[in-house]
Amino acid sequence: MSKVIRKLLYVFLCTGISTTSFCQDWDFDNMVPNPGFEYCHFVPSYYTDSGINFTDAVKNWFAPNKASTDLLSTKFKGLYGKEVGAHSGENMAGISVPDTGWGEYVAVELAWPMTAGQKYYVEFWVAMVKSYLPKGVPQKMSQGFGLLLDYELYEATNKRFRKQPQVTLGDERELKYGEWIKIADTIEASSAYTHLYIGQFDKPTGIRPLNGYFFIDDVKVKDVRDLPSATETEASAKQPESETIKTLESKELLVLDNVYFETSSSTLRISSYPQLDEVVKWLLANPDVTIKVNGHTDSVGNAYSNLALSNRRAEAVMLYFIAKGVSGKRIDVQGFGELKPISDNTTQDGRRKNRRVEIEVLEK
Repeated sequence: MSKVIRKLLYVFLCTGISTTSFCQDWDFDNMVPNPGFEYCHFVPSYYTDSGINFTDAVKNWFAPNKASTDLLSTKFKGLYGKEVGAHSGENMAGISVPDTGWGEYVAVELAWPMTAGQKYYVEFWVAMVKSYLPKGVPQKMSQGFGLLLDYELYEATNKRFRKQPQVTLGDERELKYGEWIKIADTIEASSAYTHLYIGQFDKPTGIRPLNGYFFIDDVKVKDVRDLPSATETEASAKQPESETIKTLESKELLVLDNVYFETSSSTLRISSYPQLDEVVKWLLANPDVTIKVNGHTDSVGNAYSNLALSNRRAEAVMLYFIAKGVSGKRIDVQGFGELKPISDNTTQDGRRKNRRVEIEVLEK
């Protein structure tokens, strides 16, 4: 699907949203509308009594069974885990995951259907709330808890779906109360799926379910078909290795000074590929390394728009790495907008230096 058609779809989805800048700053590559639950018909003042309340409150999202999924706000009175806060913005979803046979879910129809055989990067964030369970209860992630891509589903009871999610964190990660955890993976769509679901599923058979209350936020599905092919970077692969690799090995923070984007866009220019390919080679040669891609802008324009643009540019670099074979589980991204300048924003050269992408080594 072309980016022009994507934008038209999102303009349609924006109908009825009062904040005009939201449509301007929307991440048009994300197939998940309203990914952070920020846009609502209303925000309930307390926990909901049924999935219908959640569906009525939040735009685009719905509860796919009769369990009482919650739309939560940091302004909520009596909020479990209020000190945790949303992963971004003010709102998030809340789901109860008991160790019995029922469970709550969040669900959304994708902005456009997936393409069978196409690869997609999928990500969402989850935090376990401490005050919902007795203190001292240890908890490990369950391989049945995750994100499912499928067609439209509805369960007329509050029972769990007997499905196997495509994106999970496995069952070895120990959870800490109040810690936001990214669950992400790159998958190949086996069908033209139209919907997304997050919660505890009953497959694979015999799994240990989670038990607790969880916040969900910032959900993404992005296809990678528009990323450069191997032939587009063939010439860069033949070039001798520069100082990028050596610098990345010896320092925790590296400015990618040869990575460029189209003006006011997150589209990478072809001239960026050689340096990005060097980082890819280093990451593939060091599979235990995890990194964070930091995006920065100059101070021209609206601060909120700059923050959104810097995050999209960092994600564009991450998706490039994924397309080249690096696991998305090894990469975090963060946009800082204009908040961390390294030069003077009153000069043209200073603004050029401030518009940058950095690689931060998290673990070696």
